[in-house]
Amino acid sequence: MCSAYGYTCANYSKTPMSALCPTQHRINESAVLNLVFDMLWAIADYSKNNRIEFVRTVQDMQLSRKFIIIF
Repeated sequence: MCSAYGYTCANYSKTPMSALCPTQHRINESAVLNLVFDMLWAIADYSKNNRIEFVRTVQDMQLSRKFIIIF
């Protein structure tokens, strides 16, 4: 969840003692954006250097998602 301070961990729950994250914590917005930017940059780099494998992977993912949606 986004707030003025950044993002609150989605694993935190106000219910008594969440098993995943027992205490509330926030993640700085700039840190999240940097991680997303780095991942997108890595994907773009991989797609340029491994074009055939990248296209095959995307096609496989599209087919698997169609299968999941249909059934």
